[in-house]
Amino acid sequence: MTLPDVRQFRERSVTADGFCENVEGMLLKWLIEYLDSHQAKEEVIDYAYDYWIYWIEKLGRFLQQPVEPCKSLHDWFIL
Repeated sequence: MTLPDVRQFRERSVTADGFCENVEGMLLKWLIEYLDSHQAKEEVIDYAYDYWIYWIEKLGRFLQQPVEPCKSLHDWFIL
């Protein structure tokens, strides 16, 4: 993945308020479907949902910061 790839991802998935609602919705829909398909208990679903919301918000704020060249892709996603 290149710096332009990372910039393009940010442009498509991040707004001034954080993650695009569409991207956030897709991630949360996948989570609920995954947990439901594994017959997770409601308490586990509630916890996982809250956990994902926390990290989606944190990642959205992080991705709003300017992109700077890094040595590796991993450096772009360190929170």
